Amino acid sequence: MPTHRQNRGFAMVTALLFIAVLAVLTGLVALFTVNNAKHTRSNVRISQTLAVAQGARNFGAAMLGGPIRDKLGSEIQTEALAGTLGQNGTWVFDKYNTSKTATTPDPTTVISNLQYLASQLQGRLAGSGCYGPYPLSSGEALKVRLTFTGTMPLCDGSGGSTTVKLGYGRFLNGARNSAQTYSLPYAMIVSGQYGSAQRTLTLTGQYNFTVGNGSFARYALFTDSEQVISGGGANYFTGSYLFNGPVHTNGNFAFYGDTYSTSEYGSGQATFLGPVTSVGQNDAGKPGAYYMPSKGGRTRFRTPSKLVPPVYRGTAPTFKDTVDWKAKYIPLPPNGQDQLDAAKDGGLYISGDASSVRLYAGDAAGAELVKANGAWKPAAGSNADVYQYIKVCSTATTCTLYREDANKDLYKLKPNGTWALKRSGFNGVIYVGGNVKSFGGPSRPPGATDASSTPPAVASFAQLDMVTSNDLRITHDLTYQDPVCNGTLRRDSTGAVTAPSCTNDPSAVTNVLGIYASGDAGASAMCKFPGYEVAAYTGGNICFGYQGSTNPLTAPENLRVDATMMAANHVDMENWDSAGKMGTLDILGGVITKYDGVFGVFSPGGGQKHGVLPRFTYDPRFENGMSPPYFPTLTFAQLDPTKIAPIIYSQTEQTAH
Repeated sequence: MPTHRQNRGFAMVTALLFIAVLAVLTGLVALFTVNNAKHTRSNVRISQTLAVAQGARNFGAAMLGGPIRDKLGSEIQTEALAGTLGQNGTWVFDKYNTSKTATTPDPTTVISNLQYLASQLQGRLAGSGCYGPYPLSSGEALKVRLTFTGTMPLCDGSGGSTTVKLGYGRFLNGARNSAQTYSLPYAMIVSGQYGSAQRTLTLTGQYNFTVGNGSFARYALFTDSEQVISGGGANYFTGSYLFNGPVHTNGNFAFYGDTYSTSEYGSGQATFLGPVTSVGQNDAGKPGAYYMPSKGGRTRFRTPSKLVPPVYRGTAPTFKDTVDWKAKYIPLPPNGQDQLDAAKDGGLYISGDASSVRLYAGDAAGAELVKANGAWKPAAGSNADVYQYIKVCSTATTCTLYREDANKDLYKLKPNGTWALKRSGFNGVIYVGGNVKSFGGPSRPPGATDASSTPPAVASFAQLDMVTSNDLRITHDLTYQDPVCNGTLRRDSTGAVTAPSCTNDPSAVTNVLGIYASGDAGASAMCKFPGYEVAAYTGGNICFGYQGSTNPLTAPENLRVDATMMAANHVDMENWDSAGKMGTLDILGGVITKYDGVFGVFSPGGGQKHGVLPRFTYDPRFENGMSPPYFPTLTFAQLDPTKIAPIIYSQTEQTAH
C-alpha cells in the first residue's frame, strides 16, 4: 500500500507532465499563430500586388490611348512628309499598288511597312518602352514595359530583355481613296509591387488605328509664300502679330520689332506661342529669315546658323515653342473635296454672285439670340429651340431666308411666311458660284466697339462651310454660340501676351465654321488690294472689308472671326495701305493661304500707320478630328486621333513573394 510520501511524488510527476504538455501545446499554438500571421500578411501582399498590377494594366491602356497615340501620329506625319507612305488616292502602307480594282492592299507589303513603322514607333517611346517604376503609396509601385517589335526593352530591375512572339500588322478595312484602318500587334508586361511581393501580368493585343488624308485645318497660319510685295519689299511680322498655335511657311518669314509702348499702335515684338516652321523653298530659295533692325535700316537675310538666338539689332521675335528653320516642304493641297457637288447634292447652292450672305443663330420667330448669365439663348428661355439662319441676298433688296434645325433639316421661308422643307440631312456646305460681296453675322448693337455683345452667327449645333468660287469679303463679326475659348489673345499693359483657355474636345463644343475661296481659273479679284501686291488682280481671295470709314462694305473695328479660312490666293486686309487704324483682328481657327496676307503698314520706330493688329488663336479641336464639312484635305496621310482602339486578347499572371 503506497505511503503518503509516495502519493505526493506521484502527484508531482503528474503535474510536471501536465505542465510540459501545456508548454508544448502553447508553443504549437504560438507557432501556428505566427505562421498564420505570416500567411495572412502574404495573402494581403498578394492581393495588394494584384490590385496594383491591374492598375498598371489600366495605366498602360491609358498610355496607348494618349501619349503613345500622339507618338504614333508624329511618326506617321514624319513618314508621310518623307514620302514613304501613300498619299491621296493610294493605299497608305502600299503606295506603289496602282490597281484601281484592288479592294485591299497587298498583305505582304503591308506587313513589311507596318514592321518598319513599329520599329520607328518603338524608338520614340520613353526609354524605348520603359515606364516606371512609379510609387503609388507606402510600399506600392507599378511599372510597364511595352513592345511593338517583339523584343521587350531592358528596363531597371526588369531582369533583362524578353522576346515575345507577336503576330503581324495587317489591314483591317477602308478604301484607297478614304480612311483606312490598320493594326499593330503589341505586348505589354505590367507589374505591381507591394513590399517584397510582386504580381506580373503579360498582355498581348493589337493596336488599331485609322489613317487618311486629314483636313488642312491644323494651323494658326499656313502660307506657301510670305514675301508678296513686288519690287523687293518685304512683308514683316511686327509687334502687331500674336500667334497661339502652329505656324508654317514654305517660304521665309521677315521680322521687325521694337520696344512695346501702350501709346504706339502695333509696337513690340511678334509673339509665337506655338511651334514655328519655315522651309525657305519659296521666297529666298534657301532656309533662313529676313530681319530689319529695330531702329530701321537695311533688312538682312539671316541663315539658320545666325539665328541662334533669333535676334538681330533689337528685333527679337518671341518664340515660346520650337522653331525649325529647315522644315520639310508641305504642299498646299489640291482641292480634294468637291464642294460644288456637295452643295448641289446635300447642301445649299447659289448660282452667280451674292450681294450678301448673313449667318445668325435665332429662335423660332427668327429673332437673334440674347445674352443671359453669360450665355446666348433665345429670348423665350433656355428651353426654346434654336435654329441656324442663312440669309442670301442677290441684291440689296432681293433676299431668301433659310434655316437649319438641330436635326439637320433645311427649310426655306415661303412668301406666305411659312417654312417649306428644302432638304433633309443638310451637309452644311453653302456654295456661291461667284463673289460674296459681303459676308458675316449679325450687326453689332449701337455703340459697341468689339464683338463681345454681338449675337452669335453660328448656332451651337451648326457645322458650316462657306465656299465661293471666287472672292469673299468679310464685313461683320462671325462668332460661335458655344465659345471654344474663354477669351481672346491679348497683350497687357506691359506688353506680355496672355493666351485664352480653349477646349480641344470636339464633342464638348460642336459648332464650327469654314470659309474657303477656291478661285476659279481666270477669275478676276473682287477684293481691292494695292497693285504692287503679288497676284493682286487674281481671284480666290478672302478679304476683311475696307472701302472707306462710312462704307457698308467696311468691317467694324476690332473685328472677330471664329472660323478656319483657306484661300487659293490671299487672305488679306482690303486696301491695307490706306485703311485707318482698325484695332485688333481676332481670328479663332486659322488661316491657310498661298500668299501671306498684308494687314497694314508700319514705320520703323513709329508704329503701325494703317490696318489691323492680327491675333491668331488656333482652334485646338482641329487636332482631334474636328473639321468644317468638306474642308480641303491634306495630300499626305494623317492619323485620326479619335479612332484609336487598343485591344487585349490574352493575359497571363505570375506571382513572386
